Amino acid sequence: MRVTAIAARRPPGRPSPLLAILDARQRPVLIIIVDRTDLGVRYATRAGELRLEQPDLRWRHALAPPQIAPGDTFTVQTWRGERGSCLGVNSERRCGLGYTIGDGWKLTFYPEHFPGWALTLLNAFWVGGWLLGVGYWGGRARGEGRRGAAKGGVAIGVAMLGMLLVPALSGLNATPLVEWIGGAAGIVGGWVLGTPGHRPGVSRA
Repeated sequence: MRVTAIAARRPPGRPSPLLAILDARQRPVLIIIVDRTDLGVRYATRAGELRLEQPDLRWRHALAPPQIAPGDTFTVQTWRGERGSCLGVNSERRCGLGYTIGDGWKLTFYPEHFPGWALTLLNAFWVGGWLLGVGYWGGRARGEGRRGAAKGGVAIGVAMLGMLLVPALSGLNATPLVEWIGGAAGIVGGWVLGTPGHRPGVSRA
């Protein structure tokens, strides 16, 4: 999909459609959006059918000066690449855009104007929060002797394997390093809290 447009004198302060393709029932199938100097794309998803939030795939500052100045004519493209969605502005392109496991929280609340580093950090906290319970259960099982410790180890192994395999099986992007770190931190924190005899703020005798 390719669109040629003229840059506005003042960029829109909220997501505004540059192009919208609707189906026969007037439901969005594909929307290319401009938000300030960001460029984004939204596809029809199951989350949208369930009335959940639908976070866009965004290329931040793609339309920022001096690349695109007010009044400039520019061309925007979007297509499906081998490793996710792609966006192009004139001769520049950005590929590999997609969702990861850590993006799950955005289905309930998507603050599109948060800086990229904050969204990345929230993704890591989301993954860590989900795996906190796995680590806690593993720590509790440790008190049951070798058999319990083995069960806890298997549960943790399955959780980590899921972070590796679920994206490949579901079409998500591969889990990035920061989300692996968040997941590992959640498991370790849960393990410490679940270990028999542990009391926060109290050292063992």
